[in-house]
Amino acid sequence: MISERPIKTAYEKNRPNVVLGTHLEYLAFVTNGATIRVTFRAVQEQATRSSDGAYVTPGGLPLGTITAYCDGRDVCPDFIN
Repeated sequence: MISERPIKTAYEKNRPNVVLGTHLEYLAFVTNGATIRVTFRAVQEQATRSSDGAYVTPGGLPLGTITAYCDGRDVCPDFIN
């Protein structure tokens, strides 16, 4: 079964596989049974301000997801988008 919420699932089911300060990257796999259909990455920024301190997020909340993409593909399948 394919998840209809791949970004949320990547965050909920996995720990980040890349941690660089407040920069986090999550790796997830969309499967169809035992077959990996798509390798998916979601990139999150947990900072509440820019590195120079000039910009602060509203309410002091972290930036959150800044990008998500499918490895080895120019375009993600529709169910990812």
